[in-house]
Amino acid sequence: MKAGIRLTAADGIGLVADAYPPATGRPGPVVVTRTPYDRAAHRSEGFGWARNGFGYVVQDVRGRYGSDGVWEPYRHERDDGTALVDWVLRQPWCDGRVVALGGSYSAYTAWAMAVSRPAAVRAVISFGAAMDLARVKFDRSGILRLAEHATWWAERAEARTSRTGLAAEMFAHQPGLIRHLPVAELEQLMWPELTRWTEVIDNGPDHVGSETITDAELATLDAATLHIGGWYDLLLDETLHQWHTTGPNRSLLIGPWDHELGHATTTVVGHRDHGPDSRIRIGDVLLNWLHTALAGDRPSPAARVFVIGHGWTDHPTWPPPTTPRTWYAHSDGTLDHHHGTAATTLKHDPADPYPSADPGADRSALLRRRDDAARFVTAPLTVGVTIAGRPALTVDSDGDGDIVARLLEVAADGTAIAVSQGAGTLFDETAVHVPAGSRLMLEVTGGDFPLLARYLADDRYHGTDTTPTQRHLHRLTLTLPLLEDS
Repeated sequence: MKAGIRLTAADGIGLVADAYPPATGRPGPVVVTRTPYDRAAHRSEGFGWARNGFGYVVQDVRGRYGSDGVWEPYRHERDDGTALVDWVLRQPWCDGRVVALGGSYSAYTAWAMAVSRPAAVRAVISFGAAMDLARVKFDRSGILRLAEHATWWAERAEARTSRTGLAAEMFAHQPGLIRHLPVAELEQLMWPELTRWTEVIDNGPDHVGSETITDAELATLDAATLHIGGWYDLLLDETLHQWHTTGPNRSLLIGPWDHELGHATTTVVGHRDHGPDSRIRIGDVLLNWLHTALAGDRPSPAARVFVIGHGWTDHPTWPPPTTPRTWYAHSDGTLDHHHGTAATTLKHDPADPYPSADPGADRSALLRRRDDAARFVTAPLTVGVTIAGRPALTVDSDGDGDIVARLLEVAADGTAIAVSQGAGTLFDETAVHVPAGSRLMLEVTGGDFPLLARYLADDRYHGTDTTPTQRHLHRLTLTLPLLEDS
């Protein structure tokens, strides 16, 4: 192992890397990671790759930890990644094959290397990719992910090293901080000295950065790709989008994990314990997949997915073939297969917005405590159903405010856990088995705060008007993709 190797970027900036040649003493494929979260955290990983015949190189991105310059997220990564791949190819212990690997922001840098040096990068392993500020900081509905943006920027951005744990302390000392209006002023109130937090908001959800990786670039890659995500991961939608966008030699692994993904140290998320089978030896998975992919073979299965409430399932594609089944909401709060009308009013008070809950949390207390929601529930299921894919909601309504919809599994003991949700009418994808005896509940609220910035009567980010609003719901239909054995 050689630590602290100083390399020079195209513009002369010094970038620092650690290298772990294959322990075999023979040239081999080299796994490369570029990270803003300290290359030293990857030491055991580096020795693991080396023991298994791979080289490993990990580099601090520009402006972070050992590397010179200033870190500007999603800038300079293409050129800096290209320079690192070219250096790796010149090493006598590299056999000419590079594997780009990373999670979250490091997954973006992995894809940047792949599209910049496609002939050299033969495989990409991507854990929960954070591909662009606009795509991470905003929900697919276009609403700011307020809590994520405030927390990540306070702990990670505009600094040479991370301020791990600072956000929790900041919010504990100033519990009303996240509620401050206007939202755009939070930059001035957070503890770190920040200058670009509000810029992200003003750029908006449609902003395309100078180094944004396009779908066209992903689609033309010949590299084998492994996409790893979690049903409770905030970036699941991006993982699945990449899975659908990249070339044919692709594999998918989705488990019952949050953003720790396959590195999770517990089987529990929120109120759910997914059992010992939900834990996997992620190192073995990566090694087996790489040996197959680098040999030119197509790994099988193409998609391995953990169905919550059931376990691991293998599929040639994802989502698998399903049968759509539609439920209709009724004014009396029932949800069934008969046509009907909802005819209810959804209230939203920005001064007391409907609160967020942690992934996998039991929401039964919220159901009892909050009446600013429209809820529709089925009778207990006589036969269990397996939902696999993206539920769809059709809403006929008028008035002002957001629509945030959740699909909940309500167990016989009253436990209520969201299995999919979304702002607007597009839910998150899911894979869950809801057993007989449980009920399905459709819950519609006017907010999800502080996960999402709340709707205001004047301006969501620069306004202060907390006048309550209402939406009148006339008709709601919920369509679920069910596996045929449901």
